[in-house]
Amino acid sequence: MNTTQSHIKSTETMAEAESALKILFSLSLDLLCTFGQNGYFQQLNPIWEKVLGWTCSQLRSRPWIEWIYPEDREVTLNALRDCGQGKLVEYRNRIYHKDGSLRWLAWRISQDEQGLFYAVAKDITSIKELKSGLDDGNSTGSYEGSKGCENLNRDQQNFKNYFALLTEWLYRYEAVSKISGQLLYEWNTQTNELIWGHNIEQVLGYYPGELTNTRQGWDELIYPDDLERYRHTIERVIVTKEPIHLEYRIRKKDGTYITVENKGQFYLDSSGNLNRVLGATCVCSAS
Repeated sequence: MNTTQSHIKSTETMAEAESALKILFSLSLDLLCTFGQNGYFQQLNPIWEKVLGWTCSQLRSRPWIEWIYPEDREVTLNALRDCGQGKLVEYRNRIYHKDGSLRWLAWRISQDEQGLFYAVAKDITSIKELKSGLDDGNSTGSYEGSKGCENLNRDQQNFKNYFALLTEWLYRYEAVSKISGQLLYEWNTQTNELIWGHNIEQVLGYYPGELTNTRQGWDELIYPDDLERYRHTIERVIVTKEPIHLEYRIRKKDGTYITVENKGQFYLDSSGNLNRVLGATCVCSAS
């Protein structure tokens, strides 16, 4: 297989992986997420915004522990410490809503060999209120310990299988990104949220959470002489829905500039609207 064929195959594989992740995340009515050892959320499905009021970009901008009610943070950390290979941890805690109120979440979390956590949560606020009363101010989060795989009930096993599939696609997604040297992204043109692939440190030197997850934040890194042409192209493709294809210079964390090739394509969201761009940015040369 020659270089061109390999590139085409890698691109097709990345598209399949991205499509699978979007379907799995967008269809669920539960709150799905992944987060790593750096303390920040990595993947969040759209239901988070509906349940908590915060945008996914806002939730990723701060360490996840800061969103949890202080009295429940110890319970949460104890549960995560017990979460290991072959164990499914269940616990409950409270998390801040944008309006200042608290929402009760029931969690199931598992961790892979690389230390990445996969989690699903249900909003059980109404159940807790019915059970204990709105005036029950002493209630705190709870954790009953982890359960080995052999003790998983049917629902738990379904959860494990579900995230095993998700993990498989994430591994493919990350592997293709690293091998190809491409930085994958998703841009929501309505909310202006910009989500980058896990290899952003490899390509640009930034850790997750160091960049503002908006197009404006990305624009600030573009070489000034290239910015007007870049913005003109983006404005045009928003109107025409044509594929994005342009080259420009971008500033790395160390202050140097590299020339990148940016390719992107509009795709339907879960409502059938053309408002998301999926694409890849690959390094052409150092400037």
